[in-house]
Amino acid sequence: MAENLHKSAGFVPGIRPGEATEKYFEKLLTKVSLIGGLFAAVLAVSPIIIANYTPFQGIQFGGTSLLILIGVGLDFSRQLDSQLVMRHYQGFLK
Repeated sequence: MAENLHKSAGFVPGIRPGEATEKYFEKLLTKVSLIGGLFAAVLAVSPIIIANYTPFQGIQFGGTSLLILIGVGLDFSRQLDSQLVMRHYQGFLK
């Protein structure tokens, strides 16, 4: 990735080209992979915890439904923020 960036005359601000860029990308991808893995683990384990420790024993609850709920919530937040910005507001949570 660092080599392709160099070939296309691109650079990362504040990072020297070459090996420093390669180390930066490696560290960044490691962090992203770790956070993504932890998020996937939480999605996999949370339905089991919710099913065992809540009074809703008859309700089926899966990780896919959690993923859909999070996606809908984020999309709703983005749409609301863009509507407020269109109307010259600073934003919803700012």
